[in-house]
Amino acid sequence: MGNQKPKTIFIDQCQAMKNAIRVVFPDTCHRLCLWHISKNTAENLPRHYGIPEFKSRFNKILYNCETESEFESSWDALLRDYNLVGNKWLNTLYENRERWCSVFSHNIFSARMKASSRSESVNNVFQHMACKTMRLTEFVHEYEKASKDMRVEELEEDFRCKQGTSSQIVKNCGLLEHALSVYTRTFFKRFQLEIASTLGVTHQDVYSDGEFFTYEVIEGGGHRVHVVQFNSSNNVVTCSCKMFETLGLLCRHALRILIVKNVTELPIQYILKRWTKDAKKDSVLCDHVKPASANDELSVTSCRNELMRSVYEIFTKSAATTRHTEMCQRKVREMIELVENDMEQLNAARDGDEKENRIVANNVFDDVEKTDCSLNSLPILDPPCVRLKGVTNARLKSNLEKRKRKPLKDVTRSKQLLTRGLPTSSSHAPKGIDSFLNNFIWRMLEIE
Repeated sequence: MGNQKPKTIFIDQCQAMKNAIRVVFPDTCHRLCLWHISKNTAENLPRHYGIPEFKSRFNKILYNCETESEFESSWDALLRDYNLVGNKWLNTLYENRERWCSVFSHNIFSARMKASSRSESVNNVFQHMACKTMRLTEFVHEYEKASKDMRVEELEEDFRCKQGTSSQIVKNCGLLEHALSVYTRTFFKRFQLEIASTLGVTHQDVYSDGEFFTYEVIEGGGHRVHVVQFNSSNNVVTCSCKMFETLGLLCRHALRILIVKNVTELPIQYILKRWTKDAKKDSVLCDHVKPASANDELSVTSCRNELMRSVYEIFTKSAATTRHTEMCQRKVREMIELVENDMEQLNAARDGDEKENRIVANNVFDDVEKTDCSLNSLPILDPPCVRLKGVTNARLKSNLEKRKRKPLKDVTRSKQLLTRGLPTSSSHAPKGIDSFLNNFIWRMLEIE
């Protein structure tokens, strides 16, 4: 991650991980997964959580509070209405409210995630390529295939973002055209939704001094009032919903004020690089993904695509004039000569190392041959496979197959013994000499 710490980390209510995060990531915002909190609520308050009204009010506290005063009033009212003031589990949950209630972390970027999302990420990947009885070596191959498919899909999406264009719901809109030129396709669709939602937003002037403006913004049909502040000198706009601080995207309330103030381009401070087409422009991919061998096609392809993206802009600008075209061609020839000379030096050094390694390897091979302990002849096998209890690959038998029929030979022998007045099983045979005689008679009957 380029030696950058995570801004926010989501886990379940695990004390051991809480202690570790405090030591390893002291500056990272530690949040609790709301999905796990909802699950624990259903287990600790089953009678109350089964009430639709209680569940609706509790989920509002989890997801929809925007201010601390709104959270406090909603929490107190919920405990009072359902006689849960002294509940120990809720008291413990309230003590950790800064780790799960979003109103206490509105100023920290979290991409508006509220859960660890394992079902959409890790679990979703592994459940399609692994099973309980898969061997370790098979899992490694499947993992490599899945990783390659994901990287290829990312490269294809990068190409579509660079070459393709998305449709606009409104033509000749300066904010949309600017966003289309900088944002990726996926994020542009999200921005376009916010632009369309400004049609249902109304605003009212609260304060103005010619440079600094304050507005109260209300969405159609809603009762919640959002406060938007705008500075016309530097186009700085803030909203009480804190959508930009948590997601990196201007909300419909702020965009409404920008449209009213005739701002036709997104201010540069409100364009996060992580959501743009050039998010990986300054990153040197080959420094992080070095080919393990000459046959590592994926790493070579990634480096080549990164280099092509880097020089594409230069070639496009140089093609505008003859002077710049000749300058670019001259520099390219110099670069080719520089790369070829360096590759020759590397190949010469590599040949010398390989020659030295061959001499050392021959000496080692001679010594190994004498002792018959050549390590290269040892095969690489799977680790011992231990079958888990209860796991079987055998086909389940039907009830009809489980009913074992008695062999015909045993039935015939039993009828013959009954006609002679002898026991039909060795468990009923008398002990001592009588047992010996009975066994002798059974053998004779079998011969007959």
